[in-house]
Amino acid sequence: MSKILSLKEINNDVTIEKMELIINLYEQGTLTKKEASKLAEHLLKKFKAFKPQKEKKEQYEFILDLCISLTTIKRAEERFEQHYLKSLKEELVKAKKM
Repeated sequence: MSKILSLKEINNDVTIEKMELIINLYEQGTLTKKEASKLAEHLLKKFKAFKPQKEKKEQYEFILDLCISLTTIKRAEERFEQHYLKSLKEELVKAKKM
């Protein structure tokens, strides 16, 4: 699991990629809800320490909110889970375009 988030460099784009990776691995069954949440929490901690350039601040705030959301996957109910993941992936696409 530690190789998934080997973070030598952190920025907005890397964080989006890592979040997408966590979601994909969870959907494939490679990660449990608890593992996905734990990885997202680790990513969030690293990302909070990152200071973006002024022109990337809005995107940073948006991604930060999405990362916080991903940390809560361990609490997602089964019937809501697919909608939650689909919505999160759509928001990550928006974040890339910012």
